Amino acid sequence: MKKCLIALAALLLTVSKLSAQMTPWLQWTFLPERTMNEIIGETSGENAWHVIMETGGYDKDRPASEYESVFYETKFFFEKMKEYNLPGAELVRFPGGETWDAVKGELWEVSPKRQKLASYLDMAAMLAQGSVTTDATAELVWVGLGRREDFAGKDVRNKIVVAEGPTSSLHQIACMDSGAIGVISIYSQRPLFDAVQLPWGSVRGDQQQNRPAKFGFQIPPREGEYLKKRLLAGEKITVQAKVVAETRKYEILDLTCYIPGTDPNAGEVILSAHIHEGYVKQGGNDDISGCAAILEVARTLHTLIKEGRIPPPKRTIRFLWGPEFSGTGPWVKANKELMKKTLCNINMDMVGEWLSRNKSYMCLMRTTYGNPHFVNDVVENYFRFVGEGNQEHLQNRSNFFPVTHRIVAPTGADEPFYYSIETHYGASDHEVFNDWGVQVPGIMMIAWPDQWYHTSGRRHRRSERLHHRDS
Repeated sequence: MKKCLIALAALLLTVSKLSAQMTPWLQWTFLPERTMNEIIGETSGENAWHVIMETGGYDKDRPASEYESVFYETKFFFEKMKEYNLPGAELVRFPGGETWDAVKGELWEVSPKRQKLASYLDMAAMLAQGSVTTDATAELVWVGLGRREDFAGKDVRNKIVVAEGPTSSLHQIACMDSGAIGVISIYSQRPLFDAVQLPWGSVRGDQQQNRPAKFGFQIPPREGEYLKKRLLAGEKITVQAKVVAETRKYEILDLTCYIPGTDPNAGEVILSAHIHEGYVKQGGNDDISGCAAILEVARTLHTLIKEGRIPPPKRTIRFLWGPEFSGTGPWVKANKELMKKTLCNINMDMVGEWLSRNKSYMCLMRTTYGNPHFVNDVVENYFRFVGEGNQEHLQNRSNFFPVTHRIVAPTGADEPFYYSIETHYGASDHEVFNDWGVQVPGIMMIAWPDQWYHTSGRRHRRSERLHHRDS
């Protein structure tokens, strides 16, 4: 994480104040080496890591009280902003809506033996989002991959269907079309990579025909394999499913602060990251890692400027945290005049991976072709600075410092910075800025591929990998 923070902090100052010349002894940076050294030294990968663990270290059941006040993650970041004395720290509220919320979800085998098969409190992903309140006991039926052809000759009415197919499609075929009362999925995108990883699944009813959803449970492949073998062997298994779910009203909560520029007419640069994608599906990497990264960038720049260790930027640097799309969109719409003087957006989405362990790269997704901007090249230069400066070069092999600009957190992974410069890809908050109605050029930084993407593993399984990160 620290290397990503260094590059981001440095390029922000560059975009904000493109006055310094590139020096021949510093690889791919527009800032003087003394400025880079201050940024590298002040930035703390450990600090960002602690923020991730405090807000996204494990799957938690969000209490009902948070829907009536301020969400835990939002409150934590807001208090950190005030602790750091970041200028303009503000909590902005917009009208929200309603969301599904689980209170309880347990699946027990009751015959031929008594054992727990799944629990929402053990792993939140075990209960499919959208499941309705239920207390039902029924026999299990195995239907293979859960395709329509797999249901041929199977009587699933008033039974609970088990399959290796995704929960959503399985629920549609089994419950909505075939009369089953619920489903159990043992599906996983990467069962051979992580046998206890679960994807986030959902079920839904048919509102037009006033047919509510039933329920869905998900069991990790490691445990699901035992259930599968028992059913294939012809064993009769009866289970009891208990689900309590409610609908919660919520507000959209955004957070902002800024580093003031010296020229009020020079425009702004906006950094963004989303605190959560939904109010049940949370993510230590997606995207608490991005939120922690830009918080540390804000702290670093504010500290260095306040202490006179680096000059203030010409342009204002603004920071925005909120729910993905649903929070960014209303904020941008409410700040149309600000958008007119915004130079560019830098969006951080999923940047907390241990790159080599995840077999991934820190990717720069450039702006759309319709929004060409020099921010693409500035960011690429800093990616190259971090990448080339954190690998051993042949010509330096005999020096005391074969790695020319080593950047590593105290417990970070002391390894090269693997990166990739790519054409535009959307699916995150920079798209709000790139939209033709806004026309602010936006880029995204993201670690990809992500072996734990949108799964239960993006929190507790990832924590052991993040602990040695410096990506």
